[in-house]
Amino acid sequence: MPAITAIIATWNELPQNLERTVDGLRGHGVRVAVVEDGPVRLGCGYRRNQGILAASTELVFLCDAHMDFEPGFFNAMASEMAAHPDAVVVGRMQSMDHGWRDIAGHLYAGAEIQTEYEAPGGQYVPIAARWRRKHEGGAAQIGAVMGACYGFTRSHYERMGRPLSILRGWGCDEELLSIASYMVGGCVRLMMPVARHMYAAPRQRPIELTPADILHIWGNRLAMLRAIPMKPETRDRLAEWLRRTDYAERNWVELIGDVATRNNDIRRMYHALAMPAMPFEEYLEKWCNGRTAEDREKDKQDGERMMKADKTRTTKNGKKIGRPRKVPEVAKAEAVVDMGLPCRHCGERYGHKVVRTYDNENRLMKCEKCGGHFIAVRGVAV
Repeated sequence: MPAITAIIATWNELPQNLERTVDGLRGHGVRVAVVEDGPVRLGCGYRRNQGILAASTELVFLCDAHMDFEPGFFNAMASEMAAHPDAVVVGRMQSMDHGWRDIAGHLYAGAEIQTEYEAPGGQYVPIAARWRRKHEGGAAQIGAVMGACYGFTRSHYERMGRPLSILRGWGCDEELLSIASYMVGGCVRLMMPVARHMYAAPRQRPIELTPADILHIWGNRLAMLRAIPMKPETRDRLAEWLRRTDYAERNWVELIGDVATRNNDIRRMYHALAMPAMPFEEYLEKWCNGRTAEDREKDKQDGERMMKADKTRTTKNGKKIGRPRKVPEVAKAEAVVDMGLPCRHCGERYGHKVVRTYDNENRLMKCEKCGGHFIAVRGVAV
């Protein structure tokens, strides 16, 4: 079997779960790199990106710190990646309880992308990977990966523009990898061997989301819309869906500022996908929203169960996860007209106003024609 490096990004993980996962991986002949998310919490995606760049093998595999793998899983993974070096390869995923026992009825076969998804708790997610519960036949192309049990070559990751580098906080890993793989001419492939993943794994201490954590989570969803080349009308529609979320609308300026700190990474990914083998809209037409009524009903049940579990999870100020935090209003900047800079939404070059200037001298602009906001970085609209 060719050498594979398994990359585990951890935070607040129970040592016994991490140790069991690492021992299991090594028993399969896999190298292991554990990347701790600290002392500054930058999130799972960002830490996985660090692990990928530091890996000494061409084949890399991303997983969580509370997983088990059936015999032959990594032989199959290596074979699939060798046969399809332009693919992101995912195994089937079986959920386990906290005693490492299978949960009946929770065997998944990758995912499909859903746009304009309304998640529990009034969260409007523009692009979301959602579980596939049924799969007939053997290995095949599917729309998206899911379940922290997928791998790819480092060369393919570079061709995609290092998608995980644009992330901070939690979420959007699967969506970015899946979409980018297809856009650069690759694909997502499902293989039949099963990885087992502990559902809602317990932590050393209760999860407490800081205001910065919440900002990063929603910033990831906006950053994804910036990094993926798409038609302006598609981007505007998905951005408007995101802004239906109370938190996103009330903190929109802060979200734009958070995303602006990632501009170098966003530009890298955007340019890698700028001449796509499969345009984003074509990807959506082929792979998006193909899930069954049974899938949606089980999503609803899963969402209700997770909402009940989340009642025990709070932020550091004691508020429930997802509840919008109060932030001081940003002082209105003096209206300064900027001439000749094209709006990234409508293309209008004149009459934009500077809403805010950041410490790094980037500026938040508002187009007087369409009302859209964009960031000006050294005279370039992004």
